Parts: sequence; C-alpha cells; structure tokens
Amino acid sequence: MSTRVSFFSSTVGTKILIAITGLSLFLFLVGHLAGNLLLFAGPEAFNGYSHTLISNPFIYLVEGGWRRSSSCTSSRP
Repeated sequence: MSTRVSFFSSTVGTKILIAITGLSLFLFLVGHLAGNLLLFAGPEAFNGYSHTLISNPFIYLVEGGWRRSSSCTSSRP
C-alpha cells in the first residue's frame, strides 16, 4: 500500500480530507453568495458577474467531468 493511500486511510488523514473538502465547499458557497449579492448592485454588475462565470474556460472541464460521471451512474438498465 502506498504511503498516500495509507495516510488517507488513517483517522487523521480522513479528518484532514474532510476538513479540506468542507473548506472548499464553504469557499464555493461564499463566492457564489457574493456573486448573487451583486444583484443589489445593479444589472450591469450582475450581468458582468454572470458573463465571467460563463466565459471561464475552466467551466468546460467541469461540465465534461460532470457529464461523464453522471453518465456512469445512470439508473437506467
């Protein structure tokens, strides 16, 4: 067993992994909350934020990974 696998199999490793994923989820939510609060700043600010989200080249990688994982876990026989 490699050291990386054995580290994440330990209790300390799983706690660190849970902490990292929890922190990343928290930062994701705070970022999107801040973006949605731009709605009160006016339509130009909110439209600029939404354009930034759509024109991000990273979104294609995320959508591709999401589509691939959702097709693998399909509930259809």
